[in-house]
Amino acid sequence: MKNKKKMQKGIIIVGLAALFLLGIHMLTAEKTKGKCGENLRWVYEDGVLTISGTGDMYYEGKAPWSKWRRDNLVRVVIGEGCTSICSNAFIGCYHLTEVVLPDSLEYIGQEAFRYCDALAEIEFPDSLKEIDERAFACCHSLTQITLPESLRCVEICVFDDCISLTQVIFPARFREIKEYAFKGCVSLREVTFPDSMNAIGYGAFAGCSSLQEIDLPENLEYIDEYAFSGCTSLEKVYLPDSIETIKERTFDTCTSLKEIRFPANLRDIEARAFWRCSSLTEIEFPGSLKNIGWYAFSECTSLREVTFPDRIYEIEKNAFLDCTALSAETQERLAQYQERGGGQHSNKH
Repeated sequence: MKNKKKMQKGIIIVGLAALFLLGIHMLTAEKTKGKCGENLRWVYEDGVLTISGTGDMYYEGKAPWSKWRRDNLVRVVIGEGCTSICSNAFIGCYHLTEVVLPDSLEYIGQEAFRYCDALAEIEFPDSLKEIDERAFACCHSLTQITLPESLRCVEICVFDDCISLTQVIFPARFREIKEYAFKGCVSLREVTFPDSMNAIGYGAFAGCSSLQEIDLPENLEYIDEYAFSGCTSLEKVYLPDSIETIKERTFDTCTSLKEIRFPANLRDIEARAFWRCSSLTEIEFPGSLKNIGWYAFSECTSLREVTFPDRIYEIEKNAFLDCTALSAETQERLAQYQERGGGQHSNKH
């Protein structure tokens, strides 16, 4: 009797152990696949994440594949039918080298691929309508991007600090680049904008120290502050006639800038707009110019000749401070518009 009870007890223990191990196995298995949307599923195997199904991606909290994000994930394949990628979905996938996006994709969320250090290229589908803030920021290996025809705008900091990015191709009907979109892209050499472009945001290309040439479209209406600040390789700037104001620090510390073509309708040059542009030697202002702000051309140490319009309302104090190479004639003309302690409103020649 005792032996029978012992045997039954042993069977129970073995059974519980088997159930326990089965539970562990099932728990582990569940972590390699699951749902990431009402009709979307994900599967992870040997460094590859595959997402299949239809509709928008969503989940609560961290991405369900976060366990492999930092060290293991090298390839992401998102199948046809998926329409969006969640915010932070692949942030910090440091070893991710390949991403396949479907033709159905319309939206990439905030910081979706931020800090994907090994990602060197990505092909965007023509269906893509929005890339949200910082989606590809700090992708240090990304070298070239062609934005899809469906895209009209680049959001805040989308490609911020992509230090290997050398070329950006904009679609034909593109309209706006927002704040800091390409800030710190130190390898970016040339940017050509489509004719449809009408706005460049605050600090959009700040610190792009390899940028040598910009081709600004004739219909461009607005360039915000700091847009090209610290572009130390930029040599020529031809501003379209549609621009009426050069905003504060737009081209400050562009130390290689030698040639500026000002808009025919320019009215205002704001504070420090060309501060420390130390390679400028001569400038000619259009007759429409009315105001030059504080320190606008301060420390332009190679500047010799300035042609002022016949009428100008105000040149703020220190607008040309430390322009040590100014000719005597230019200094004399400048003195006509300035008074001690501040700017002077004047219609004098």
